[in-house]
Amino acid sequence: MLDHNDRIVAQYVNDRAKYGKTIMFVDRWFQCEYLVEALKTRGVRADAVYSRVVSVPGGAETSAGRVRRPRRAAHPAAGSRRRQGQSERA
Repeated sequence: MLDHNDRIVAQYVNDRAKYGKTIMFVDRWFQCEYLVEALKTRGVRADAVYSRVVSVPGGAETSAGRVRRPRRAAHPAAGSRRRQGQSERA
């Protein structure tokens, strides 16, 4: 019997023409990595983007995954956000 992640991969691969380009939102960084590798082995171009590694299942050696920092917004107002609790008058 297939586990949840393998069912996701099988469903996508079987109906790839129907889905086309797809973004998958998953819960954990290691699930991102698993899905990317599983899709690649089946000939699907895939990559993962996530902002942090919160927990390390199976030990420290698995923490070497790709961690990509979110890009800074190019919009000038994006940098002017105040921290919570900070007054408008500085």
